Amino acid sequence: MRPPNLEQRRREADPKTYRHNYQSAQRYRWNTYVRPQGWYSHRWIYGDILPTLFWTRTYWISDFWLFNLRIPPLGYVWVRYGDDALLVNTTTGEILQVVYSVYY
Repeated sequence: MRPPNLEQRRREADPKTYRHNYQSAQRYRWNTYVRPQGWYSHRWIYGDILPTLFWTRTYWISDFWLFNLRIPPLGYVWVRYGDDALLVNTTTGEILQVVYSVYY
């Protein structure tokens, strides 16, 4: 079910609130992830810059609430990278948070 407070996103992200990497408490079976050709697996952490190719709409997690991910602040989107979910700044590509092993 879509969160009722989805439209009340925080205007600015407080990095102290989001800046951490952690393991997902639950794993979800979802569509098969297809990495762009020629790219290899990488373990991202917050503060890294995700290449633009990986945070296009193709990889956005639009229904993030289905996977127990927090509501992203304005200017950020959840992006799937392999089995992980990355909270990415849509202007710079900077990763604000990583949730490992969301998918299998």
